[in-house]
Amino acid sequence: MKTFQEEDLKCGVVCTSGYMVKDDKVLGVKAIPADLDNFYEKFLFENITWTSNALVKKECFKKAGLFDENLESCEDWDMWIRIAKYYKFIFLEMPLTKYVIHSGQLSEDLLKKINARKRSL
Repeated sequence: MKTFQEEDLKCGVVCTSGYMVKDDKVLGVKAIPADLDNFYEKFLFENITWTSNALVKKECFKKAGLFDENLESCEDWDMWIRIAKYYKFIFLEMPLTKYVIHSGQLSEDLLKKINARKRSL
């Protein structure tokens, strides 16, 4: 697969699926939709990746910006939306990372999530 090579200059991010883990127990695999055509539109409705499973070209951050530190939650989601405006995402189906679920996660605070989504749109 030619991802970051010159043959596919529009590719800015390569992501992989990952294992969902809680209390050292694998709950399942968060599969990434490998056949998406419109990444920007998909990201407007749901966060389909996370930061530990993404390899991002440096130029993406220069063009779309970094994490918005003013958001209480969903900083990564906001950043993915901005990057997807300009760059293609390629998803690999093989799970290569772990996403650990634990109490106290910001992503589980619904009020912070709602406020962050309002500010990022």
